[in-house]
Amino acid sequence: MTQRKIIVAMSGGVDSSVAAALLAREGHEVIGVTMRLLKGGATGFGCCGAPEDLLIAKRAAEKIGIPHYVLDFSNEFEEKVVDYFVGSYLAGETPNPCLACNRHIKFSRLKNFATSLGATHIATGHYARIEEEADGTRRLFESADAAKDQSYVLYNFDQDGLAATLFPVGGTPKPMVRELARDFHLPNAGKKDSQEICFVPNRDYRAFVREKVADAGAPPATARPGPIVDDSGRVVGEHQGVAFYTVGQRSGVGGGSEGPRYVSKLDPETNTVVIGPDQSNLSGGLVADDVNWVAERPAASFEALVKIRYRHEPAPATIEPSAGGFQVRFKEPQRAVSPGQAAVVYRWDARREAREVLGGGKITAALSQ
Repeated sequence: MTQRKIIVAMSGGVDSSVAAALLAREGHEVIGVTMRLLKGGATGFGCCGAPEDLLIAKRAAEKIGIPHYVLDFSNEFEEKVVDYFVGSYLAGETPNPCLACNRHIKFSRLKNFATSLGATHIATGHYARIEEEADGTRRLFESADAAKDQSYVLYNFDQDGLAATLFPVGGTPKPMVRELARDFHLPNAGKKDSQEICFVPNRDYRAFVREKVADAGAPPATARPGPIVDDSGRVVGEHQGVAFYTVGQRSGVGGGSEGPRYVSKLDPETNTVVIGPDQSNLSGGLVADDVNWVAERPAASFEALVKIRYRHEPAPATIEPSAGGFQVRFKEPQRAVSPGQAAVVYRWDARREAREVLGGGKITAALSQ
């Protein structure tokens, strides 16, 4: 086996620590890196670079016997992830901060650091798999552990990126990863998995957005009260700001009408929340832009599977590529298609018995049934 110099992003969690240990056991020159992402030494968030995670990552690196660096990307994280997150809600969208972090911080900034050290590869603890074809094309597949699969937030990779990236635990079920951590005597073998948005206290994104808006001065229109209307356009109540609602939600939406009502649309131009029965939440398709194709851009329409949020089961659809985007028509209507989220395109690979990520883009609009 060719020995490589590899940078491993060590968050303090068990997955990235096991990834580093596996690569070191294979004889590679492994360097652990933990990114400090939160300003002011914030703690208790479960986010990369919180003091407790820095300490655990350092102890894991010592146990493995590899050097460990801490890189401060807090300014970049604030701009590329936190500001994006808040701005997306203010625009009436539902953001995905993990996508932004992977794209602009974890792989982009780490690549620069790896190059400065002469490292050829970056490795992480993500649950996804990279396979190389006979012609050298690299393909991205979902994890062997479906419950932990993270391929949805990795669609922005191109061929050069995949060639320089390793996911050492991507083909391993999570219980086995924990068993490996115990075998390696790692200090985080029993550490709980991180949940939800790592930088939002108490999982309350509304309070977080309100705080950020207050810090900025006068609130924008979408953070102020406005009308709730039903699907006929009749005003049925008042909301606290489009920024504090998401498509598909029920809780907290007043309407005064009988039966449950759900948010079916957010209109940031008029600061209006549109509600309706569950049926109004169904969409026949979507439009996406800011698209990336992992291998080649499709030349014509094709049948595939499309995933519209992290926990969504990919749904059969027809994809029509266009310049810089694509349109999706689902075989069956899908619930809560939310602008701002990613639409990730998969296809089933019968030989590998797994779904392959073809590409994805940002949802800009939901299409009617």
